[in-house]
Amino acid sequence: MTKLKRIDHLNDDVRQKIQQLFPIAGLLFILVFFAVVTGGRIFSKTNMVSLLNQAFTLMIAAAGGTFVYAHGGMDMSIGAVQGLCVWIGIVAINAANWFVGLIVVLLLGMFCGLVTGGTHVSLGIPAFITSMCVSYICRGIVTTVVANHSIRVTPSFYVFNNWVLKLVVLAVVITLGVILFEFTRIGKSLKAIGGNETAAFFDGIDVRKNKVMAYVMLGFCVGLTAFFAISREGAASAGTGGGLELDMMLAVALGGLPFTGGAGAHMSCAVIGSLIITILGNGLVLWGVPVEAVEGIKGILFLAVIAITYEKGSANRGLM
Repeated sequence: MTKLKRIDHLNDDVRQKIQQLFPIAGLLFILVFFAVVTGGRIFSKTNMVSLLNQAFTLMIAAAGGTFVYAHGGMDMSIGAVQGLCVWIGIVAINAANWFVGLIVVLLLGMFCGLVTGGTHVSLGIPAFITSMCVSYICRGIVTTVVANHSIRVTPSFYVFNNWVLKLVVLAVVITLGVILFEFTRIGKSLKAIGGNETAAFFDGIDVRKNKVMAYVMLGFCVGLTAFFAISREGAASAGTGGGLELDMMLAVALGGLPFTGGAGAHMSCAVIGSLIITILGNGLVLWGVPVEAVEGIKGILFLAVIAITYEKGSANRGLM
């Protein structure tokens, strides 16, 4: 009997390792596919810069989202939070300088994460509901303000819309994300909570504290994306950040991160998944597919990933 258990355990390990290779194989496949169908245009210098600009926001958001999804959480507010941060950030930059604006958007993003996570763990309300409430509040503020008072950032701030700077920032964020998530207590604690929340609690892990910290860290990342969104767009609009939360969910799912969290969560999931989404969208447009159709394809892909990876009974775990 013991021998059979060892064989089953070995088979599980082999299966998990094979499953971890699927996202990498998918990334390589779409790279080769679009290289062929676009005649190599996807690797042109101009398009590579465009890919970086497109992947920048999603990858940083997904890096922060990894901490949330690792414990089986969810945040549907990040798009609206980014929109609010962009508007407040522009006000701060115009009133003071870029450094003040950076601090303001980071603190605001973290505060929104604190509200989402704090309400979720303190009142026991599902994270999906609390984050949707935060989303409605933030989007309502931005929509009301933008409709009555249009504002643009000072032209000198556009200097931050630099692909070299973004590449450096992205490298730093991902490196820090890997260190925090893979090698520190908070990352290991969040994985343990995602694996078995009750067992994690009895192992001495402060479940409530770690959950809230995960949402705050995601808020920090969203605030950072807002800072660079200001340099790219120059103004806030009612639709700023729209769809970011769904793109993030799709990215981590395609990267191989299970929505139930646990040991299967890795920072590499955010990186690989973000690259897949970005290259897929960019490649389809270069191939001549209408932008509107690309969003539909993302939706179909998302549904397929959920159908394949969703664990039955996970909805009853009480982590969402």
